[in-house]
Amino acid sequence: MRMTDPLEAVAVVSDEVLVQEVSGEAVLLDLATETYFGLNPAGARFWTLLGRLGRGERVVATMVGEFEVSEERLRTDMRQFLRHLVEKGLVTLEPADNHPNVA
Repeated sequence: MRMTDPLEAVAVVSDEVLVQEVSGEAVLLDLATETYFGLNPAGARFWTLLGRLGRGERVVATMVGEFEVSEERLRTDMRQFLRHLVEKGLVTLEPADNHPNVA
């Protein structure tokens, strides 16, 4: 699926991913590839909120008040991070219209 902005999509976390939070950071384990990924506090917060809120736009709106960073910088960083998660197979992106409960 091709979309202009990954933050507008609904992110679906792979069933093959386990997560463990450690001191504000997180470690993801991809069971399919047996690969570990370490997330800093901002990445860990994004991951947690993404699982709860479903859309990157909603996550950014929440995080902008929690971190000392401009909204533009946060959006840029989170787009890149989300693309990386997709590239590694940890999440897939689906059009928001396929998920009416995730506005």
